[in-house]
Amino acid sequence: MFGSRLRKPASEYDAIFEELNALKDEEDRADASSEADIWRTDGPFDISEVEIERENVIDLGALIVTHFPGLQLQLLRSPDGEIHTVLAVWKDSALGLSLFAEATSTDSTDAVKSRLEAFSDQIRAADGEVVWNASGPFGLVLQVKVPVEADAAADLGMQVSQVWAVKGPRWVLQGQLLGEQALHPLNAKPTKVFLEFFRNAVVRRGVEPIPPGGRISLSAPEEE
Repeated sequence: MFGSRLRKPASEYDAIFEELNALKDEEDRADASSEADIWRTDGPFDISEVEIERENVIDLGALIVTHFPGLQLQLLRSPDGEIHTVLAVWKDSALGLSLFAEATSTDSTDAVKSRLEAFSDQIRAADGEVVWNASGPFGLVLQVKVPVEADAAADLGMQVSQVWAVKGPRWVLQGQLLGEQALHPLNAKPTKVFLEFFRNAVVRRGVEPIPPGGRISLSAPEEE
């Protein structure tokens, strides 16, 4: 989970969640469209679909991202040292991008649902809760909260995030928005910088055989 500055005591979220849930009616709780590819019209893209000629791009091997002014980028590693997530931090919020393998033949809607179901299982295994789901700029969106300990002397708090995914050729890119911005709808003005970061991502999947659902490791950028 991300740093303690993105956490608050659980009691402070009660009113926020009550207000958010009051705004969510049954029409908002739709599944992702069967035409899920429409969510990728403006990106993220596969390397076969674009030419990389922009400035400020950072090559992470399987994933190429654009560094927007004001964003701080961090690479998160698993215990074995593999880079599994690139984190874009802005003010009190952050967006993590994680890449997963998928079969070409898998329906886009099925691939997205499978990825989000797997994430939901991880949340519940950590005693977290999937608060609601809705349709957002990239299709199905989950909002989840997970109990965390900010520091040794603090009471248990909650880390809130919104999670979505899109499928491309043989890959699924997952976005996880954490912090204060995770309390806003994804199409709200405060989240714009993160949506642009997500849309500007370019996936270079490669030919390595990875089972569907398997995580695709990223690489540290080469120093010039």
